[in-house]
Amino acid sequence: MIGPMQPGPDVFDDLRAACGGAALRDHLSGASGRVVLVIDQLEDLFTQSRPADRGPFLDLLHETLRDRRELHVVVTMRPEFLAVAAGLRPGLFDQPIPVAVLDPRQMRDAIERPAAAAGVTFAPGLVDLMLAEATVGDALPLLGLLLQQLYQQRESGRISHARYDAAGRVGGAIAEHAGTVYQGLIVAYPRAVVDATLLSLVGIEGERRVRRTIVRASLDGEVAAIVTELRQARLLTDRDEGTAVVLAHDALFRQWQTLAELVEEHRQELAEVTLLERRATAWQKSGTTDDLLRGQALSRAETVIADVTATSALRDFLAAAGQLREYELGGRAAGIIERAQLRASRDSAVLEAAVATAMREITPTRAGELVVWSREARPTEHQIRTGHTTALSGVVWLTDGRVRTADHYGKICTWDGHGGLLDVARAGGRTGEICQLSPSGSYALRENAVWRVDDTAKLADLPGPPVGWIGDDRFVVATGGGGFAFFHMDDDMPRSIRRTVMPGIQIASWSPDGGLMAAVFDDQLEVHAAGSETGLFTRTRFQVSGVPEWSPDGLFIAAMRKQVDAMTCMIFDRDGVPRAEWPVATDAAMCWSRDGRALLATQEDPDARSVVVRSALGGDLHHLLRASAVPRAIYWSPDGRTLMTETANGVEAWTLPRDDPESTNKRVELMRTRALTSASLDDSGVVAALVGKGRPAVFSESEPPKLLSGQASGIRLSPRGDLVAVTEGARVRLWEVSTGNLHAQWEAPEAHGLAWSPDGRHVACELARPAGKSEAGQRVVSVFDASDGRLMWELPGFGLPDPGAWSSTGELLALSDSSGVALLDVTDGTARHRLTVPTACVALAWSAEGDRIALIADERIAVWRVGNAEPHLQRQLDSTLQAMTWSPDGDFVAAYGIGVTLFDTDYGGLVELPVQRRFLDCVWSDCLMAVTPDGTVYRWDVPPPGSTNWAGVGRVLTAEERRDFGLPPARGGAPASPADLRPDRGP
Repeated sequence: MIGPMQPGPDVFDDLRAACGGAALRDHLSGASGRVVLVIDQLEDLFTQSRPADRGPFLDLLHETLRDRRELHVVVTMRPEFLAVAAGLRPGLFDQPIPVAVLDPRQMRDAIERPAAAAGVTFAPGLVDLMLAEATVGDALPLLGLLLQQLYQQRESGRISHARYDAAGRVGGAIAEHAGTVYQGLIVAYPRAVVDATLLSLVGIEGERRVRRTIVRASLDGEVAAIVTELRQARLLTDRDEGTAVVLAHDALFRQWQTLAELVEEHRQELAEVTLLERRATAWQKSGTTDDLLRGQALSRAETVIADVTATSALRDFLAAAGQLREYELGGRAAGIIERAQLRASRDSAVLEAAVATAMREITPTRAGELVVWSREARPTEHQIRTGHTTALSGVVWLTDGRVRTADHYGKICTWDGHGGLLDVARAGGRTGEICQLSPSGSYALRENAVWRVDDTAKLADLPGPPVGWIGDDRFVVATGGGGFAFFHMDDDMPRSIRRTVMPGIQIASWSPDGGLMAAVFDDQLEVHAAGSETGLFTRTRFQVSGVPEWSPDGLFIAAMRKQVDAMTCMIFDRDGVPRAEWPVATDAAMCWSRDGRALLATQEDPDARSVVVRSALGGDLHHLLRASAVPRAIYWSPDGRTLMTETANGVEAWTLPRDDPESTNKRVELMRTRALTSASLDDSGVVAALVGKGRPAVFSESEPPKLLSGQASGIRLSPRGDLVAVTEGARVRLWEVSTGNLHAQWEAPEAHGLAWSPDGRHVACELARPAGKSEAGQRVVSVFDASDGRLMWELPGFGLPDPGAWSSTGELLALSDSSGVALLDVTDGTARHRLTVPTACVALAWSAEGDRIALIADERIAVWRVGNAEPHLQRQLDSTLQAMTWSPDGDFVAAYGIGVTLFDTDYGGLVELPVQRRFLDCVWSDCLMAVTPDGTVYRWDVPPPGSTNWAGVGRVLTAEERRDFGLPPARGGAPASPADLRPDRGP
């Protein structure tokens, strides 16, 4: 006979152990005659063993029975598992033999008949006593242990009442067996874990000790292993088809001293656990938060179950109560954060102190972390290669034919000879201070400092605001009170040359050699030797507009004379003799030719777009040019052949041919000065945008822009960032980001709005039905295959409110109609849910899990749980915030427009980031990123949850401040415990 074996976690190891350490087939090879393999409780194969072993184990039995005729297998198994076993191995259990529950007569036969076969008898009435005691609980399997012991202690083949009593009867035998098993357990496992496992099997109801049922799925680790060994030792028996276990007999806590002492020691806790289990059962039936524990009762319950193994129902009950407590405490902390933010404008220190106190004394929250972080949050910035998006402050031609430009916000761009953008850099911060390039283009003056352009390194701070360059390596700084300091660049460092003071000076400029200064005092133009207060000449008083401009050779000075209703350009030689004058446009711009023989200036004409080239001696007209818009600045190349104007339409240039100085050839350069009008940003920093009059382009930090063809009205990157979709009137085009090549295109009448499916396989657009169809002109949302433009679905009567309309699972589209927002199944157009929105939806966004949706409508932001008709959270929002993106963890929505505000989706709090710029798009993945119309991408490294150590953060609140914020008084300097607080039911 092999066995009996009982399946455990590793059934093949169990079989090998029953075969003396050998495989079954190897064990059979040495056997002679009939061999019987006994497997007890085969149902454990389905409750204890690994799922992957079940089928192969039954296959092994079937194949071995087929190949080895001497083998016979006898198994015991509860009948409810027969169908499962037969399903895994058909034909193995074709003729099961059912065994019913033994009635009293059969149980008597099970005791007396084997004894009679062994020549053993029982004293009169003893079998009746055994049966009475063994049928209490589930101790019948343990009766065999007692009978074996009594058989060994028989006297003359007879078992007496005295021997039965001496053996401890059924209860004593159980207790003795339990003690032996216990000693083995505390050798293999920590005694505290063994004791806690035993206690979890006992309850107290009133004064009575009762057996508790433990669900096996709620056990893990060492506890699960201990329960398995107790069950194999017959001290536990199965309940609910093997999914739960219970103590086999009440004698275990009545007569087994070890367990009895444990129960008495923990009687109070066991009584509380029993009561808690009843409350957990009631809560499972009701499902309401009113049945959950709060305050001290919850804290006590958590303490009680720490030393026992709780049922899964009780653990769920306490977990739900704990979550409610954290939510209510979080709501109270949110209220303190809100009040602290209102006071922050008056006292920023009290904000940090109040928030930190709430985090320490109530509960740490994500909103608290972000509020404190946001006060000092400084995003990193990078500039995508968009060129200039504001007015230029300077243009220089480099010796190698490149052109370098600077604007009023410190952006410096380098272009090739054909206007192609080569590089973008920035000198200083994003302020309104002018950036002045040196004539060589190597250095820049800005923010009271000198910068090296190639790497935008700050070389040195200056003693005052820069006045300007007076040569390739020399510049002047105003030091205040009419003082000026002269510097020259020496080995990338500014070295002081000299200083001068001219009290009362309003405007000044220096001759190229630095020897003379054109100065304006009380609207009177004077020329002085540099450093001298004695004028060389004085002109008639007139109001001067702008800075007097010296010719490159230092022989002439040009100044704008402002009269009542006109402006005149006046040319003086250095002796003060007027050489020419002519009318120019109001607030005219001017620029000398490099040889000093001509002056380029804007001139008054009916539309103020004229640019003239006149002789410095006499003012003779050489060229009359007409720009596409009013010029803001004009420049002249070093070779004298290219004239350049900057207008609202970009940078326009005229080439002056050498053989025909009277003619010009106008061309428009690519050095645009336009902002992005629409943009789509992905989490790698790539930006797809519309520039100028809708020209689509793709920008990145490290590569030149890819300008796409056509004029678009909408643009959107695909989820993977590999394709960009644009709407062009009556069609939709898809472009490849990496190459700029056309990927697909299709007809789409009056296409408006774009939304990619999460997998990038489909594009949804809002269209107008083509003329000729019924319902022509009605809006319809159409979904196209992104690979070839095939129409997949049409959803008539709806509009596409936002690029984020597609759910994260790709199953639903959130579309707007006259009655609100509908969540539609894209495959059949049926409305799964409806959201009641009183006004038009401005923007919407889905959470990453697809279980919530945020909407902006009527200057309010609201969060809805999918399936609910009403929002569970909403509040007023600044009207300038008109788009959204969710945080990856779903705790916040970033609303953006003018600035970025984080909306707490648990409690409704707002956290404003301190960057008030207009943002076109925003994404939140590893970091929070947003792009502005000038092509700046901001990155905020948002701290992860739990990263703040609140100990020592913020000053100590006064007693009055604690009252103002609703915090209890500190007792003896110690804050209140969260368990002592009485939070509201919610925010």
